[in-house]
Amino acid sequence: ASALTFHMRGFAHEAAMSMNDEASAKFGEGAGLDDGDAFVWRMDRYIAASIIKVINAEGAVDEHLWQVDDVEVLRGYLSEEEFAKLTALMLKLSFSAWQFDAAITADFS
Repeated sequence: ASALTFHMRGFAHEAAMSMNDEASAKFGEGAGLDDGDAFVWRMDRYIAASIIKVINAEGAVDEHLWQVDDVEVLRGYLSEEEFAKLTALMLKLSFSAWQFDAAITADFS
């Protein structure tokens, strides 16, 4: 069996803004970050920031700091459907983190 278990976390809205700045620097300030290569790179950057560790079927743990290049390689190995699951989980975790941050910032600053 070839199974990978991904452990992921959400990231703060400020981290997303910083990653958007990275994308703008890489693709140019005028580049649309919501389509084309810039969008794919930005989503891969978000996923890389979300992955904490990966465990394979034999139980080996990989805790290296993921980079965009690692996610690009992973995209080549996974089916589109499986990769979409990673993207959806990253968005869910980060959106939850942003909601939590917004909820506590207003009342507990």
